[in-house]
Amino acid sequence: MRGKIRSLPLRARIMAIVVVGAILPLALIGAWLTASAARSGRALLRSELDSSLAEVSQRITDRWQYREADLSLLANNEPAHVVLTGATLDADAVRYFEELSRTLRPYVREFSYRDSRGQVRWSSTRATGPGDGMEPGARAVAGFDADEAILARRPVLNVNGNTVGVVEARVLLSAILPTDSLRTIVIGAALSIHNRESDEFLGPSTTNNQSLVSASVTLTRPPLDLRLAASDARYVQPFARAARLGLFFLVLVASVALVLTTFLTRRLTRSLEELVDAAGAVSSGNLERTVPRDSDDEVGRLASAFNAMTESLRDTLAELSERNALAAVGQFAATMSHEVRNALTSVRLDLQRLHERLPVADDRSLAKRALRNVHRLDTIVTGSLRVARTNPETMRPLVVEGVVRAAMTAAEPTFLENSAEVRLDIRDGERQRVLGDAGALEQLILNLLINAAQAMPHGGVARISIEALEATVVVRIVDSGCGIPPDRMARLGELFSSSKPNGTGLGLPIAHQIASAHGGDVRIVATDSSGTTVEVSLPRVTDRIANRYVMLRAGDYAESARATQASDAS
Repeated sequence: MRGKIRSLPLRARIMAIVVVGAILPLALIGAWLTASAARSGRALLRSELDSSLAEVSQRITDRWQYREADLSLLANNEPAHVVLTGATLDADAVRYFEELSRTLRPYVREFSYRDSRGQVRWSSTRATGPGDGMEPGARAVAGFDADEAILARRPVLNVNGNTVGVVEARVLLSAILPTDSLRTIVIGAALSIHNRESDEFLGPSTTNNQSLVSASVTLTRPPLDLRLAASDARYVQPFARAARLGLFFLVLVASVALVLTTFLTRRLTRSLEELVDAAGAVSSGNLERTVPRDSDDEVGRLASAFNAMTESLRDTLAELSERNALAAVGQFAATMSHEVRNALTSVRLDLQRLHERLPVADDRSLAKRALRNVHRLDTIVTGSLRVARTNPETMRPLVVEGVVRAAMTAAEPTFLENSAEVRLDIRDGERQRVLGDAGALEQLILNLLINAAQAMPHGGVARISIEALEATVVVRIVDSGCGIPPDRMARLGELFSSSKPNGTGLGLPIAHQIASAHGGDVRIVATDSSGTTVEVSLPRVTDRIANRYVMLRAGDYAESARATQASDAS
């Protein structure tokens, strides 16, 4: 599974992360909001039903105390004892019952007495007639009929405390639950009452419909079960509308996030694809390929780093190529130096003898020109040999002034040939020392002086100054020549690249190579139509370090001599 995920394109994986990390949680939140809307509405409705039912039950309990007194009056009177014992009621007893019926008419719809065998001995309906017990203006309780009543039974006891019968009374619902009490009931709710004493149900019947929310309470006195139920539509719908609105905005936000993610992912992966293509091109050898930087984010910085890497790689490969070329030149010079220089020596000697024996001036000029060419070839071979000559054994403390003056002497013919001159300005560089190979450093300065002389074909002055800094010695050569054209600056220092018709392209490469071998550097610090300034920086050696170095080398030579003597003796 992990392998399949890794094989997916980056764009698909980013989209999957967004869907799983953002879209899916938003969908779950929307579903939770929709479900919690109904729960919140039902919880609010149930809370209001409980509050309303608690108020109604409290009022019923309070009013029932008065009805208990009425029931006690019905159970505890002399005519009731008389009628339940089977005796004949006299006119006074009948008038008493009729008066009691009229007195209790607003609270008790009817009442009757039953003996111990369950036979009705007297009933208020016989005295008043059916329906005569209700007052003409009797008010109906909301949700109930006006004559809705609750059956209540009380025992009738004789003087000895024995039960002789019961009185059954129909207590009007309005007597214990007045109309103003129902104002506290939730709008649209229906109240139903179960009389446990008679197992009767009053009010509308309610089922366990899922759309109904109900609250129940059980009363002891009177023995009633109250149930208040209402439809949850009125309460759930506002929450449901809010949930649908929230769900709509969630879907809108998720859609916008998905669209933006698709756009940004496509843009991001496009940049990465360009980076991958560029990396493939570079791996194929196209080091000129670059990646455009369109932003400052991580991808933009990666593109900049990639471009910097390819540029550094180009420079490194160019440097390696140059070093390889220099090594090849050095190896070639090392293998061919003896043969070429021996042949040139023989030719120079023969030309010198010939120059001395020729009587004619024109012939001598030709011989002299040939000698100059031989000298030039010898200089080129010697310069090539200097490229491969970086042996640490030849390093020793050197006075920079002596090296510069030796190079000036060697370059003087070239300056004379161009009607130019070279001057030395010591400044504070007198007796300043560096650690190096005298011949190599002389060749370095000589190459730069020859370049300066050749840059002044119609005469001029090249000035040399030696300046001592804190850790380096700077040899500065300033000529008054034609300068270096801007189009030549890019290729300046390339091996075998020369702007001169007879140039070899070895002067600056050899100078750079020698300076690098000595821990220094060659820089062209200024060039224009009025001349060029070149600086050679070499590490400076103090007199104390130079003296210690000489002593150490002398000790090495002494140790070597002793070792040689011991070897010869053995």
